[in-house]
Amino acid sequence: RRAAIRSMRVDRWHCAVGVLGLWVGVVSGSLGSEFAEVAKGSAAVRTVSCVGPRLLLASGEEAVRCGLGASGSERIVAVSEDVVLVEAREGDTSDGSSTSEEALRAIGAADVIVYAVKGHEVEAVGERRAKYLSGLVAGLEQSASPIEGKRVVVAVEGLDEARLKLARQDALLVPAGVDVVVVDALDGEALRAAAFVGTPRPAEETASRLSASPKRRPPSLGSPYQVARRQAAEVAANKACAAAYESIVAVEVGAAVENLGAAWQLESKFCQDYAEHAAGLVDDMLLAFDKRLPDDLVDTEAYARKRAELARDVADAVDAAYFEPQLGLLAQDAAQHLRTGLKGLRVTKAVKPQTTALLKDAAAYFDSRARTAFGPSTANRHWKARKTAVLEALADYVDERLQVARLQGTYVPDSQLFKWPFPVAFSFHWLLPATLGRVETQQRGLSPRDKQLFNIRDASDPPRFPIPAAVSKFSKNLVASNTNSPVE
Repeated sequence: RRAAIRSMRVDRWHCAVGVLGLWVGVVSGSLGSEFAEVAKGSAAVRTVSCVGPRLLLASGEEAVRCGLGASGSERIVAVSEDVVLVEAREGDTSDGSSTSEEALRAIGAADVIVYAVKGHEVEAVGERRAKYLSGLVAGLEQSASPIEGKRVVVAVEGLDEARLKLARQDALLVPAGVDVVVVDALDGEALRAAAFVGTPRPAEETASRLSASPKRRPPSLGSPYQVARRQAAEVAANKACAAAYESIVAVEVGAAVENLGAAWQLESKFCQDYAEHAAGLVDDMLLAFDKRLPDDLVDTEAYARKRAELARDVADAVDAAYFEPQLGLLAQDAAQHLRTGLKGLRVTKAVKPQTTALLKDAAAYFDSRARTAFGPSTANRHWKARKTAVLEALADYVDERLQVARLQGTYVPDSQLFKWPFPVAFSFHWLLPATLGRVETQQRGLSPRDKQLFNIRDASDPPRFPIPAAVSKFSKNLVASNTNSPVE
């Protein structure tokens, strides 16, 4: 009894499988038959297949069908005398393994594939990045007919600049030999202009393609098609970007740097907006670089790499010509700023702390203007090292001025008061009979009886007076101002 029941279940399963296979065969076969019926009377037609999710307009109509001029809900409809639209939006096109057989047939048979995409799918990140193209790539890879020369119109819902850039970048995943165009799904005119292209082919050939079974194999976005496509795109982009880079560096950068220096007198006058002007020149050169290249290279690695290299080279060219001269001019300004402050000082006991404060002010002056002009100190614009050297030179200048004041006797540091050496002046004259004090004079020096008239040129009888022992230690190496002879 159990064996009989088991046998009945197996028979039912075989029957179900047979019915399902028969139904699938009827459906797949009817797609080619329907096309032949619609294209009857036309010797040659262009076939446009619509694949992907349905994108609705505010009126409730389907955006792609409406944009292509199709009305009604028929799967296959002639939109003009030589254009037939094939509707194949069954299954999940965001997963290549789940794409319906009808969609795969439509992709393989069509001359132009309009691939509808929801806007948020283009912006997906992580594992879902570019996953929306899985169905398209699967259909192209599994096509029973050649894919070279086909066009894919990626119709993105709510297309803006950000989505356009991402969609163009993702288009590199499409197998080589396929022309990819990205348009706004809601722009009917752009849809028709992109889709209604190519040369009509015999209707019987397209009907035969729609009836052919696709080559079922697991789809992969990393297939040799995509690898070759990306490599070819990068090679072409690298060649074009290198040519644009060399042209700008050889022809435009040198003249632009000279013009910048002449316009802002960067060799003779410190410019507070140096960094801003340098950045403006970099932007101008990058704009010239962009104008030399087609838009389809913007998303390649070669474009980004060469553009960054050009920006660095232009900035380095400006710094090589004007950064050191600008630092020198700033150092001169800082020195003048310090000298202006020193002019208002009086030599008093407080002059030392006052000069220290002026040096700090000069350092702050240099630092603030350098930050404004050059930005943060970096390896390319290392102005802090120059700041240290400038402050050392200014400190030496201040010390020299203080040393001169000390030698002139106008400045005696507090630490040196009543300590040798300090300025001492001796004055001896016959009108001062008690120059060193009456006590010392009476003991060793001159007296009223000494000769007071004498000829200093007569060396036979020069006036003589000993220097008191209390101050004799100060007379070493002193020279008399009238005879240039040592003081005795």
